[in-house]
Amino acid sequence: MTVNFGLDVALIPVVFMILYQWILKHNKNYYLYFAVLCLFLSFVFKPILVWLNLFELSKGANYFHLFLGYMVIMLVSRWITNLFVYFEKK
Repeated sequence: MTVNFGLDVALIPVVFMILYQWILKHNKNYYLYFAVLCLFLSFVFKPILVWLNLFELSKGANYFHLFLGYMVIMLVSRWITNLFVYFEKK
């Protein structure tokens, strides 16, 4: 679990929504692009924030845990969106 919860609550959903809209517009592979985004956020962006002392991992957490968390959020978001699209079409 991360200490700086506010960053994940504010920035990450916005980045996910922007990428989702771009994927829909350009008809790209959702899972591939979101996996790349999750990799970037976990292993590039967050380490830079740690280096700048703007982010801190709590004890026992590492960047792979962040990656798994982002992937779970991405998958659940996709499934919920698909559920709404299914009900809209019905």
